[in-house]
Amino acid sequence: AMIAKIPKDDPLGNRLATTFLGRELTSPLVLPAGVVGTAFSSLKRAALAGAGMVTTKSFTLEPRSGHAGPVVAEYPGGLLNCIGLANPGIEEGCREIEEYRAVCSTPLIASVFATTADEFAALAAAVSTTAAEFLELNLSCPNVADEFGVPIAASPSAIRTMVRAAKTHSGKPVIAKLSPNTPHMGACAAAAEEGGADALCLINTVGPGMVIDTVAARPVLSNGAGGVSGPVIKPIAVRMVWEARRSSRLPIIGMGGASTGEDVVEFLMAGASVVGVGTAVYLRGMEVFGHVAAELNRLLRESGRSSIAQIRPIAHAAEHHPAPAARVAAGARSRRNTATVESAGPFARAARLTVPVGSIQEESPTVRTLTFPARIDARPGQFVMLTDFAAGEKPFSLSSVSPDAFSVTLRAVGPFTRRLCRLRAGDLVSFRGAYGSSFFVPDREEVLLVGGGCGTPPLAPLAARLVARGCRVLLLNGARTGAELLFARRFEQLGVETIVSTDDGSAGRHGSVVDLAAEILGRRRFHRVCAAGPERMLRALHGILTERRLSHQFLLERYMKCGIGVCGSCAMDPDGLRVCVEGPVLDGKALSTLTEFGRYRRDAAGRREPL
Repeated sequence: AMIAKIPKDDPLGNRLATTFLGRELTSPLVLPAGVVGTAFSSLKRAALAGAGMVTTKSFTLEPRSGHAGPVVAEYPGGLLNCIGLANPGIEEGCREIEEYRAVCSTPLIASVFATTADEFAALAAAVSTTAAEFLELNLSCPNVADEFGVPIAASPSAIRTMVRAAKTHSGKPVIAKLSPNTPHMGACAAAAEEGGADALCLINTVGPGMVIDTVAARPVLSNGAGGVSGPVIKPIAVRMVWEARRSSRLPIIGMGGASTGEDVVEFLMAGASVVGVGTAVYLRGMEVFGHVAAELNRLLRESGRSSIAQIRPIAHAAEHHPAPAARVAAGARSRRNTATVESAGPFARAARLTVPVGSIQEESPTVRTLTFPARIDARPGQFVMLTDFAAGEKPFSLSSVSPDAFSVTLRAVGPFTRRLCRLRAGDLVSFRGAYGSSFFVPDREEVLLVGGGCGTPPLAPLAARLVARGCRVLLLNGARTGAELLFARRFEQLGVETIVSTDDGSAGRHGSVVDLAAEILGRRRFHRVCAAGPERMLRALHGILTERRLSHQFLLERYMKCGIGVCGSCAMDPDGLRVCVEGPVLDGKALSTLTEFGRYRRDAAGRREPL
């Protein structure tokens, strides 16, 4: 079984090691609930990145698809989200926990969410049958649950009742996750302890808050408001941990805005036993756990401490026994905080732009290309998250990029895309991005492009770059019928040699584009192959190219909620690769590691469905 290792720069080998409710952890860093935690592979990836403990998304009794997009909004201080507790339900969740335990031994917290004591009891009983070490109760519920009409999150009596019900039916230590949306955190913490909780977790997101698009004159999030997270809420979270420690002696998982080693030290000094690192996964990548561990390690060395146990909770001790100014916390040195996050990160850029539709091109009876008069910094293969503010946000690959405009090509297949296809020039649309990885563009090579259906248009920007770099390009353009063939004229205008194939033979060669590719590769040599289209098509093509040991990159189209690597909806097994960040363009080596590639995908709730 795999387990995360102590950072290599730790000369003691155990400086960051700690215990939580009797379990040994390699570090005090925890992946919180709601952050890339739907799939077992995402949890494993966080553990291998350096998290000492990981938490699933909050599971409910039945699957939940959550809210329609947009579900995240970036702003200079952090993120707002209204994911809506999307999860595959407790039955599928228990299976994910067992799959995780089969490949990773890092301690795991199973998070559950309910609105009644009976539901919490049922969820607790279900989790008790799994290999999870701990049960977390998400008590940040907005629903009314006591006779005074007070939400669970702000009602000590409701918290006590919910914890007691879960504790009665749980074979696991119970952690009560508390909300900051209460003026009485101390009372809520004490109530959780009285109900039988073994530990506390705080805080959940603050708010809800709202971001308004001033061009469209309406809230950005589909739900209007959403929970606020990120660096801006850290002072609130630290104060809440401080208050909870004064009212309860239970171990505390402190979280809310922790992004650096210095932040972790603050939480530990306030009384936390371990510290959650959540939104920072977006700010600093999945490698954030290793970065923060290294920073924390350095801070311990600089202060002359041999373990994190020597930090907790010295701020409380200092409050009761103030030291002379020259003798602040033992071993501390005068220094600047060198673990700050660079201002050039994602929060520093204006990620959303609202613009009118410039022009519309009818590609087929069900396919349109929308062009927007806006400058965008994008590379071939990248995507934007696009919404019309009428309940929906989805990723769209770019089908053209020029200095003053960009385009997306879409097929009307569901309510959202059908609505987009009814847009007229001048209608407002909002987008953010560009996001994701891109195709590699070589110089003066023989390159084969393979496109299937709506996968063909995103290859057009790549073809333009390849031609400009002196590459010789052949496009295999496939579709089910001649009427569905896309972008033939665009590639002709670029001077790209093209061979067409259709499944019904109504245009070009009769047969699949994969069979055509196999035929062409048998009589012509290429340096690399780039492809986009239906995933089953790509998997078949991947097998041919792998057998021929031919370098290739594919553009995958997967369901996404956030588009920035936080929600985990597009994570792929077995290693939790996030298509919105590490993809959507993946090379042959990465594709070979993906056990679900071409076999199944996840729906809006996170349930696995066969392709």
